[in-house]
Order: sequence, then C-alpha cells, then structure tokens
Amino acid sequence: NLKRVAVDPGKDDLSSFPFLYLTGLDEFTFSDAAVAELKKFFRNGGKLLINNGLGLKTFDQAVQRELKRVLPNRELGQIPLEHDIYSTLQPVTQVRYTPALLKAKPELAGKPVLHGISTDGELQVIYSPYDLEAGWLNVNYPLSRGYQPNSARALGMNVIAYIIAN
Repeated sequence: NLKRVAVDPGKDDLSSFPFLYLTGLDEFTFSDAAVAELKKFFRNGGKLLINNGLGLKTFDQAVQRELKRVLPNRELGQIPLEHDIYSTLQPVTQVRYTPALLKAKPELAGKPVLHGISTDGELQVIYSPYDLEAGWLNVNYPLSRGYQPNSARALGMNVIAYIIAN
C-alpha cells in the first residue's frame, strides 16, 4: 500500500511505517521527541528517503545536522555508482541535470548522485542532495538544482524499488 500519509515524527507513532519520505526547501530542526521516534524507527528497520527540494544549501545543511542527531555514530556518504540502487529496475549510469545545477556544479558530468547511511550493510537513509521531486512532477523552475524529468523518474523508480525489495 503506497498511500501517502502525512506524519509528524515528534507526535506520531512511526512503527507501522516501513518507509518515510522527507522533502523540503528550508532550514528545519527535529524536536527531541522526533529524534527519539526516528531513532526507534531506524532500530526497527525503517527506511527514509530525503529529497532536497530545489537543491538548496539551507535544506542540505539542516539534513546533515539533523541526521547527526538521529544517527550520531553514522556518516552520510555518497553511494557508489556500483551500488544496486542504481540498477534495481534499470541501469541509471548517466543522468541529465537542470541547467541551474550544471552551471553551479559542472563537475557532476551526468553521473547520478545519491548519499546514504547504512546500518549493517543495509541502506536506511537515502538522500538526494539534488531535487528529484520537481522532475517527477515535471516542474520546470529555472532555479531548480536537480534532475531533469526522465532522469528523475528513472532514478526515483530505482530508489523506490530498492527500498521495497530491501
């Protein structure tokens, strides 16, 4: 059942959710209650996909800071291109980025970029520092730092299939 349900980790019991999706644009801070509930969520094998809407630095900094609070002994690192997440449904070895992202980061050179945190060899956090969702929704915002629609859909389908299979 892939029904979307809004949850607040500081107020809601997350035990019935195997998978959570977090996206945003701005600075945020988890409450202490949210940190405790997310720790429990991960201990129970939960998985979290995070999307940096528009690829903004403020959201990226908040994600990195808050993940250190939730998973203090784990590091967010780039997922290597050889990882199964890039080939679960179809090989995604080359992607197209938005013009704004290519202008800011020409070194990306069409390679997909995802970051993650693993526990016992299993990815529990998957973080896209560049916007996937705008591509999924065909949003053409000129300042978006993310994936173009076809690349976003291919990579997103692999990520979701990987989460479901693992």
